[in-house]
Amino acid sequence: MDKRVKIIADVFGKAYPSPKSELVADSPFQMLIATMLAAQCTDKRVNIVTKVFFRDYPSVQLMGTLSVEEVKGYISSINFFNNKAKNIVGICSELLNKFGGVVPETLEELVMLPGIGRKTAHVVMSQCFGKPVMAVDTHVFRVSRRIGLSKGRTPLAVEKELIEVVPTSLVKEFHHYLILHGRYVCKARVPMCDLCKISHLCEFNQNGIGGTKPRAGFMGLGGQELLVILIIVLLLFGAKKLPELARGLGRSISEFRNAQQDVKDEFEAAMRAERKQKSERNDVSGDQNETNTNKK
Repeated sequence: MDKRVKIIADVFGKAYPSPKSELVADSPFQMLIATMLAAQCTDKRVNIVTKVFFRDYPSVQLMGTLSVEEVKGYISSINFFNNKAKNIVGICSELLNKFGGVVPETLEELVMLPGIGRKTAHVVMSQCFGKPVMAVDTHVFRVSRRIGLSKGRTPLAVEKELIEVVPTSLVKEFHHYLILHGRYVCKARVPMCDLCKISHLCEFNQNGIGGTKPRAGFMGLGGQELLVILIIVLLLFGAKKLPELARGLGRSISEFRNAQQDVKDEFEAAMRAERKQKSERNDVSGDQNETNTNKK
């Protein structure tokens, strides 16, 4: 096992014992729907919505009776609920008509369902069927690059690199380690490096662009602290040096924000490309089905 992976697994194993998805679901079907709803939305919000939705329509057979408008009534507080409602109706139809009402276990079959991409499919495969696959969401993408486990610039590249270094027996847990660490410690905007147990391994922190525990005020400093720093700067360097120092600080802040935005942009661009490819595959599949129908 890679030395860095072993250290991270040991540390995170103690920090996040028995890690699991924070989405609440009682079946593969519910996990499929919940994970699809969680795209661009928090697990907390999804759980609030699905608590009622799954209570009233717990199975694909029951949920499959709903119209798009009826589904919207349940999920309207979730981001992009219009498209997601259409996808839910489409998923139910596909599962009932092509898979006998059973959620398939393979990536190839899962991504055939409306609104289901590689990441969502991998979550279902891992959580529900115990497959050793690495679902790369924004947290996994960000944290694995920051701590130097991957240099990949797309979710697929990161996935492949992680699968190469993480032992098969640890893949499921390691996926959750990265998600939980990214969600609660290694945050996108203000990473809490002073609370991180693996900051000594982190390339992001060693490059001097890591963050700290979030606090109120500018750059995590309170008003009194900023005033003291300003007085010290004036005493040490004089008023003439203040504009130059301010410009230097501004450049550092700008570089940090640009680095964050670059990672976000790369991830979103890769996800858009994946959605476009999936849409094109669906269009081709639809054309083929129409051709076959005309022949009959």
